[in-house]
Amino acid sequence: MAKGFTFIEVLLCLLLFGMGMLGALASQVYARQQVLIATQRLLATAAVTDVAASLQSVPQIAHSFQGQFKTTPAAIKLCQDVSICTVEQLLQSQLDRQLTVLIPSSGATLPYAQLCIVSGGAQPEIQLSWRGLVASKFTPKATLCPLPSGFFHVDLRAGAGS
Repeated sequence: MAKGFTFIEVLLCLLLFGMGMLGALASQVYARQQVLIATQRLLATAAVTDVAASLQSVPQIAHSFQGQFKTTPAAIKLCQDVSICTVEQLLQSQLDRQLTVLIPSSGATLPYAQLCIVSGGAQPEIQLSWRGLVASKFTPKATLCPLPSGFFHVDLRAGAGS
């Protein structure tokens, strides 16, 4: 009687080991996707909060300010002198500078980002949408501006954030 493993036993062991390794690799890829989605959502939330703070810094026109920004502003008009610029121009200049950082032309952080500001009541509502690594599985009930299917979004509305 010979001692050792048969060829079929070795092949079965290799098959089981390979299946286990493929499962581990698949879970690693899924975990990486989820971390990227969470990072994008964190960046978008910070961006929306930053824009809201800018709007609150100019309360005279914050309630009526509206805009839709799909790309980085082409040129930043530095309007910092209150005696020369209107309050709305100051706010627009501040938002343009923020958007240059938040929505870079490369689109590496939030690809195809779109920022919408809609006046509503005492405080404008703000929505930032972007195309994620994988398509969003959730269909939003209502959005401030047109939202392509599969896009993620973060919005800040008066009285509640989502």
